[in-house]
Amino acid sequence: MTFNKPCKIIIVEDHAFTRKGASTYLKTQEQLEIIGEFAETRSLRNDSFNLVPDIILLDLNLPGLNGEVSCKFLKEKFPYCKIIAFTEHQKTEKELIDLGFDGRYLKGEDTAALIEVIEHVLNNEKYFGNTIDVNTKLNPPDKTLNTYLEKIKISPREIEIIKLYLQDFTSKQIGEKLFISEKTVNTHKRNFKSKSGKTKKSEIRNFLEQNGHYN
Repeated sequence: MTFNKPCKIIIVEDHAFTRKGASTYLKTQEQLEIIGEFAETRSLRNDSFNLVPDIILLDLNLPGLNGEVSCKFLKEKFPYCKIIAFTEHQKTEKELIDLGFDGRYLKGEDTAALIEVIEHVLNNEKYFGNTIDVNTKLNPPDKTLNTYLEKIKISPREIEIIKLYLQDFTSKQIGEKLFISEKTVNTHKRNFKSKSGKTKKSEIRNFLEQNGHYN
């Protein structure tokens, strides 16, 4: 990663654990400088905040004024700043562009992916990574099952978490590994089980193996 000058970054994320995890990692990168960490966007709206960031990592699911709304006024306040959606949700590229975002990082992706997004947006490129459509990855044996999988819409994050669950990681350990809360982990696990109709580990493992998601 080579830039002409240090890249100034602000992180806006309401979960302290996730915010600190991202900040700690980014601080290990020589050319990145964290100039602000916030749980919400009100402080950034304040005219007295005069630091000028190159990049804002903005959580979509903020309390109060959410990330979708915040992106617009942050672009007005910092017109030359690139804003990266920092999220667990897979909005489409078009949706995020329409909201004003320059890129997206899905929480829990490899940390190298975050650096990749930063590099692209600093080169004035819109970059949203390779959006994973779980239904294109699954390879069911018949058309009936394929139609069923399209309907249940299991997300990549749900698969990622359930695979760690099958490896006997606790919800707390999974949360620490992916920089998300234990509550969020349990929600994803419940969603997966509800959508797939599988509750026992042996059933879940067979389900993933059948659809090409478990080696």
